Amino acid sequence: MSTEIRERFGPFSWPGGLFNPTDVAQAGVPTRRLINVWRTGERWVLAIEQGVRGYHISVVALDVETDRNCVRQSEKRTVFPGDLCATVADVLAGRVP
Repeated sequence: MSTEIRERFGPFSWPGGLFNPTDVAQAGVPTRRLINVWRTGERWVLAIEQGVRGYHISVVALDVETDRNCVRQSEKRTVFPGDLCATVADVLAGRVP
């Protein structure tokens, strides 16, 4: 799954790793950092920090279709840090905002 994530979202830093959170970017340092990954059944939910201009967090749902060997992005929400836990819970449960 980590290969699939990198192909979809480009280079990123692992949780707690170095990344560019502000407009002052260091060369060679990713602009994204993975916060965490959750899984329920065939749904994987990722929280990814996006830095440089307009810092935000994206919560992305990937649905894995094992019979077709396919991963499909089913949802993406932009959230603020205080809303992260509630948003992840909603996405995992399939609740629509």
